[in-house]
Amino acid sequence: MAPQLGAESVKMFAEVEAKPTKEAAAKLAEMVRGASGAELAEGGLWDAIEAASQAGKKKEAKREAACLVFGALSADEQNKLEAYIVKVSNFIIQLVGDKEKKVATAAHDAVQEFVKRASRNPAVAQSTMLEMMECLDSTKFQVKVAGLESIATFAENCPAAVAVAMPELVP
Repeated sequence: MAPQLGAESVKMFAEVEAKPTKEAAAKLAEMVRGASGAELAEGGLWDAIEAASQAGKKKEAKREAACLVFGALSADEQNKLEAYIVKVSNFIIQLVGDKEKKVATAAHDAVQEFVKRASRNPAVAQSTMLEMMECLDSTKFQVKVAGLESIATFAENCPAAVAVAMPELVP
């Protein structure tokens, strides 16, 4: 059953790529609710999101779809995909600095959903803080701003994660 659900999720992701909308992304998130991250990895969903996030200049629909699906999966509180979401988060965070406004906006919204969710779980918050600190080294100012906004969200919702990361944040 697992490979079938994974394959179906990749098929639905391709539909979201063809016409990226929040509704289609939410439908995909609802479809995979209850599936494990490993099942989706076996089916290829995480690889599809990663590949779409790195699509070329003329493929903004693919990049936007990756952001919308990432945001929908992050917003769905009923799934347990944190470990896999963290793995692909860096690709989405980098899209905050995309030249296409639709992609950058979708990436920013997705990162906010991701950080809200991650900041509620101290174990996930710790690994996510490391990803956010890597954003501060980006050459794109939009990515740096998203990283700083994320750290501010962590400071509000999960101050313990920020306290542990202080030596890296303030050298």
